[in-house]
Amino acid sequence: MSGDPASISHLAGASLRSAETLRTRARDLDAARSALDDWGGTVGTRHRRHAQALSQAGAGAADCLEDLGRRLQLYATDLAQTMAQIRQIEQAAERADLEVSGGVLVPRFGITGEADAARAHERERAAEELQARWRTALALAERRNDHLRAALAALDRELIRLTAMIEHRLP
Repeated sequence: MSGDPASISHLAGASLRSAETLRTRARDLDAARSALDDWGGTVGTRHRRHAQALSQAGAGAADCLEDLGRRLQLYATDLAQTMAQIRQIEQAAERADLEVSGGVLVPRFGITGEADAARAHERERAAEELQARWRTALALAERRNDHLRAALAALDRELIRLTAMIEHRLP
């Protein structure tokens, strides 16, 4: 799990705002392009195509930023839930005289009470149950991380493609 939910949510909001700004600019460019419809000849045609390609690339980039914002917001929510789950597991472990050491629940060091076979058995049972919950929470978080990384890589490739398209169209 990387980052903190509030910062990731803030980044998601910035991405969504940027997407809306870029989408507005792309619409403005498209409206300006339509004003060139009466301009004939090869120069007019070239400028209209250029403006249309830039408008389409801007709209595509806005789509990518919007997708990024939505994905980051979902990730921030999932991360907050996972962190809450982990805290609950840690609190339950503490109540059972256990602690997390290297990702494994182990008996807390030191004297925690009278030697009692029933209590020791209960602590072992709690450790197994809490360890299973711990592993499940971390595995789910890792799958979410992997999914987000793959989506971000795809968005990155699309933004690179759109950037190349824009650069190709610039005079």
